[in-house]
Amino acid sequence: MVSLARGKSRLIATGSATALLAGGVVLAASGGGSSVLTTLASTVSIVTGQATSKPAPAFAANAGPDLTVKLPNTRVTLLGSVRGGTAQWTQLSGPAKVVFLATNNPSTPVMADKPGTYKLRLAVNNANGKVLTSDTVVVRVAANPTVIGSASTPLDHVLSFNRPAMRAGNTMVPLSMSSCAVSSSVTRELVRNWGFGAQFNEGTNYGEDLVFAEVKNNPGKYPLVFSQASFYGIYNNYDGHNAGYPVLPADTYLHDANGQIILEGGNPIVSPIAPDAAFRQIGAYMGKAMRQVEERTGQKTDLVINNGESGLWLTIDRWPWDKWGRDPKVTQALRAAGLDPTREGDWWKFLARNKARQERIIKETAYASLQLGQPRTYSWYGEGFGTERGRWAGWPWYNFLWEEYIDGNGRPQVSDYASPEMYYSFHNSGWSGLHGQQGIPYDGLTLLLRNAGGIRTLGQSLILPWVSQGWDGGDSGGISDDDMFIGAMKAIYTSGAAGAVVGYFTCDGAPFQAMRTNGVVGAQVPTQVRGLINTAKVHALFTYLEPFLRNGDLLPGDGNHAFHSWDITTPAMEFDVAGETKVNDPWNPDSKYHTARVLARKMRGADRWLVTAWANTGLDRDVRVTIDPRLGQLVLRARKAGSVYIVELVNGRVQQRLVDTDAMNPTRTLFPEQGAL
Repeated sequence: MVSLARGKSRLIATGSATALLAGGVVLAASGGGSSVLTTLASTVSIVTGQATSKPAPAFAANAGPDLTVKLPNTRVTLLGSVRGGTAQWTQLSGPAKVVFLATNNPSTPVMADKPGTYKLRLAVNNANGKVLTSDTVVVRVAANPTVIGSASTPLDHVLSFNRPAMRAGNTMVPLSMSSCAVSSSVTRELVRNWGFGAQFNEGTNYGEDLVFAEVKNNPGKYPLVFSQASFYGIYNNYDGHNAGYPVLPADTYLHDANGQIILEGGNPIVSPIAPDAAFRQIGAYMGKAMRQVEERTGQKTDLVINNGESGLWLTIDRWPWDKWGRDPKVTQALRAAGLDPTREGDWWKFLARNKARQERIIKETAYASLQLGQPRTYSWYGEGFGTERGRWAGWPWYNFLWEEYIDGNGRPQVSDYASPEMYYSFHNSGWSGLHGQQGIPYDGLTLLLRNAGGIRTLGQSLILPWVSQGWDGGDSGGISDDDMFIGAMKAIYTSGAAGAVVGYFTCDGAPFQAMRTNGVVGAQVPTQVRGLINTAKVHALFTYLEPFLRNGDLLPGDGNHAFHSWDITTPAMEFDVAGETKVNDPWNPDSKYHTARVLARKMRGADRWLVTAWANTGLDRDVRVTIDPRLGQLVLRARKAGSVYIVELVNGRVQQRLVDTDAMNPTRTLFPEQGAL
C-alpha cells in the first residue's frame, strides 16, 4: 500500500495497479482489472488494484492560486473555495490596505493599488467565529510600467493614473469633450477605462482614427458621441463662397429697409424669423455626418453635443431693437405674435422662442437621417436657466430664456438636460469670493446652483454641465488645484449632473500641439489631462450613486439664492453650515456666503439622503449642518477634495456612511460588479 498526501503528486504502483495522483485526486488508475478515478480530501490508499478513501474532513479552505495585478489595473478576483462553516478573508501583510468586495465570499474581487506583495488568508469559521482551518494566497501588484519623465507624452500621463471603477450597467450620460484637439491615442484610453464615449465629428478621418478602430473591434462595447463643433461656416456662406457648405435661403438673414442683407464684420446676422427650411438644411448636413458615423461603426449614437454659439445669437451689450429692429419684417413678426417691440422683455421672449424653434428643427432633422434609432441625449451648449439670471439688469443680453424651450408637457424641446457652464475662474471668482461691486457671492458653484434652482422651478431636476479646470493662457483666469476641482465636481454632480462635457479652450501654442499630436510634454501633467482625469474620477463615483440622481431631488437648502429681482427668486440649493456661513454686509442679506458648502439630495419615498460637504476655503475640517430635523445636526468632514455621505434613518436611528474614504480616488473601495449604493 502506498499513501499520497494532498498537495503533492507522483506516479505510484502496488502489485498490478498503477495510479497517477495530483493534489489529492486520482487522475488515472489502471491494472488489476479495474480503473478508478476518486476525489480524495486527505490521503489515498491503493491496495492491489482497488482504491479506497478515508472520509473527507467537514471543513476545508483553499485560497486558490497566487495572482498578479498589473497597474494601472488595481482589481483581481480571488479564486478560493471552502467546505463547511463560514468563509472569511483577511489581510496578513502587504504595503497598503487591500479592499475586499465581500470578505465572506471565497471568490471575491479584491482591490490592491500599491506595488508589492500582499498575503491574504481565507479561513473557515464556525458559528462562534472560531477559525477551524485556513489557507493563504499571495497577490503581487506589479508597478505601473509607465514611468513619467522628461520624454513623457499626454498618453503616458493618462496611463500613469490608477484607473477608477465604473459601476457596470450604469445609465449615466457618457463623458465627452469640448476641445480644440485631443489625440486619438489619448481619447482611446479615455474611452477604454475612464468613462468617456467614443467621440466623432464630421471631420473624423476614419482610416487613421484609433477610436474608430477600437469601436469596430469591440461592437457595442462603448457608447458613441457625435460632436458638432459649430455651424459658423454654414451660416456665413450666404453668398455660396464655400462650395462645401449649403447655401441657406436669403430670408435666413436680417435685411435692412432696402432689402439688403445686413453684414457685420463681413458676416450676415441670422434672423429670429428665419424660415424652417433653413434649419432643415442645416439639420440634414449634420444628419449626414451622424449617419456616416452610424454606418461605419454599425452602432447607434448615444450622445450628441452641439457646441453652439452660432446662428441666432445673443445681443451682447446691445439693446435688442438696435440689432434686430433694423429689419422691419422682424418687428412686424414680433407684433404679430402679440408682443410689443418697445418692451425689452418682449424681445427676449421672442428671441428665445425662435431660437428654440430653430435648434429644435436642426435636432429633429438630423435625427430623421438616422437608421438605428435616436440618440439617448442631446446637449446644445449654453442652454439653461442662467447662471447670473437676475443678478444685474443686463443679464438677458447673455442668456436665452429656458422656459421658452420647455413644451406644453414640461419636456425640453432641444437639450434633454439644462447645459450650464462652469469653467474655473472664467466669468466667476473661482471657488470663493464676492463680486467686487455688488458684494454678493460670485464663485463657480454659486452660479451653477442658480441653474439648479432655476430648472427646479420649471419642473426639471438634472443637468449636463460643461466644465473646465482651466486652460493655459488666453482669457483663462487660472488653473484650479486638483483637489479643489474634484471637490467642486462632487458638489456639481450632487446638484444633479448626469454626466459632463469637459472643456479646454487653448487652440494654439505648445499645450495645444502636444495634445493634438500626443507630443512630448515632460514630467508635468498637462492641464487638459488633469481636467479630464479628475472629472472622470468623480463621474465614476456617481455611477454608484445614480439612484440619488434619477430617483432623488436636490433639496432647496436654506433661504433663497443671492441673485434675484422682483420677478425671479429661486432657492439657494445648499445649506447653511454652522460657523461657516458669513454675511459680508449686515444691510444686504444677499451678501451671505459660505466658507464650507453642503448640498443634499433626498431619495423619493425613502429616508435616504446623499450629502456632500466641501471645504471650498481653508483646510479639511469637521462641519455641522442640519438638513432635516429628524436627523438632528450632522457632523461631516468637509475636505478640499469633497466628502460624499449616505445618511439614512433606520428604525429611528441615524446611520451615516462616508462613501469616498479616499477623497482623491473616490472609487478606491468600490467595484464594477457591485450594485448601486
